[in-house]
Amino acid sequence: MQKIEKIEISVVMLVYNSETTVLESLESIKKQDYEVKEIIVIDNHSTDNSVKIVEDFKKKNKNLEIRIIKREKTYAVSASYNLGAKLARGDYLVTYHSDSSLPTNQELRKLILPFLEDSSVIATGSITILPEDIWNKYGFWQKYVYASAAGKEIASGNCKFDCYKKDVFLKIGGCDEINFGGKDQVGGEDADLHIRLRKVGKVASSKGKVIHLHYMGSNYSLRDVVKNKWRLSRAYGRVLRIRGKDLSANALLILLTKPALGALLFIPYLHVFGIALLIVYSFVYSRKMFVTPSTLMNPRILVVPLLNIILIYYETFCMMRTFFVINKDK
Repeated sequence: MQKIEKIEISVVMLVYNSETTVLESLESIKKQDYEVKEIIVIDNHSTDNSVKIVEDFKKKNKNLEIRIIKREKTYAVSASYNLGAKLARGDYLVTYHSDSSLPTNQELRKLILPFLEDSSVIATGSITILPEDIWNKYGFWQKYVYASAAGKEIASGNCKFDCYKKDVFLKIGGCDEINFGGKDQVGGEDADLHIRLRKVGKVASSKGKVIHLHYMGSNYSLRDVVKNKWRLSRAYGRVLRIRGKDLSANALLILLTKPALGALLFIPYLHVFGIALLIVYSFVYSRKMFVTPSTLMNPRILVVPLLNIILIYYETFCMMRTFFVINKDK
C-alpha cells in the first residue's frame, strides 16, 4: 500500500444567501492545521450580504489565497462545483458548503488521511453532525425540520465536506448537470456522484467531521418547512429514477419508508394497522420536539403530529412525481 507524503488542496466553497453562516465557515477553514493551496468561493448570485462578508474576510486574510467567483444568475449546486473543479489549481478538491463549520482545527487532516495512507483512494467522505447547542438556537419550525438529526453523527458523502482527486472528479464528468442541473434542484447530486465514483475507484470514509449549521437567522417559517420538503423529495425521486438500481438496501429502505407507511392506509385489511402506525409515527418522528421544554410548551406543538402525517403524503407525491415525470426545468 503506497503512501503519499503531502497533497495540495483546493477548497471549493459554495455560497448562496449565507450571511448568517459564511463567516464562521471561512474562519473554520482558516483555523485548520493542514494548509490549503487556495479557497475558491463560488457565489451563486446571492441577494444578501454574503459576498461582502467574503470580500471583507479576504481583505483581512491576505495570507490566504481566496478567489471569489460571482455568478450572474443562480445555478444548481452541481454546476457550481464543476466550475470550481475546473478552476482549481490543487490536485485534490475539498467540497464545502457555506452553511457548514468544522468543529476542531484537525478536521481537514482527518478528511485527507485516507489519501495519505493509501494512494488508491480517490475520494473520502466526512461525518455530518448537528450539535444540540446549534439546534437549540433555531426557531420553532427549523427545530421541527431538523429534530431527527439533532445530536446525531451521520457518515455520508454529501459534498458538505468531502475530498476528491481532481483528475478523477473531472474524468467522470464531475457532478451530473443534466439530471441535477435545474436552478431549484438541491440534493441528489451528491449521492449520484459518490455512486459513480465507487464504480471507478476506492471511496473511503474518514473521521473528519463537519457541523451542518443550516440557517442561523430567525425568519424560518412553516412555508420554509414545506419548501425544504419539496426540494428534498424531488431530489429523492430523481435519485431513485436515475440510480435506484445502484442504491444500497439501507438507502432504499430510508427513501421508501414514508411512501410505504402512507400506502398502508389504503390497503384492505391493513388500513387499521396503517392508522395505528401513522399515529405512532406522528409523535415518534419528531420525538425531540416533545421532550424539549422550549418546543413542548410552544402552542405550535399541537400542529406537529398532524403535520407529520400530512407531509408523508406531500413528500410521497413530490417524490413519485419526479420519479415518473422527467423534470425539464434548468
